[in-house]
Amino acid sequence: IIDYSCQRATAKIGNQLYEAWYTDALPHRHPDSREIDDKQGLILEARDAEGSYELRVKYIREQIG
Repeated sequence: IIDYSCQRATAKIGNQLYEAWYTDALPHRHPDSREIDDKQGLILEARDAEGSYELRVKYIREQIG
């Protein structure tokens, strides 16, 4: 996705199944994540199984400092 190698992850939240594609080339950890959480990286694309929710990154701007 936009020239980043991605990995697929799935999660079931309630009765809804979600699929996300993330890259660890752009490390990101949510402030509320636990140290034992094994998924790190930035989500570049996500959708629900029914197709009613979808997001996809268009561009990434580098910010230093």
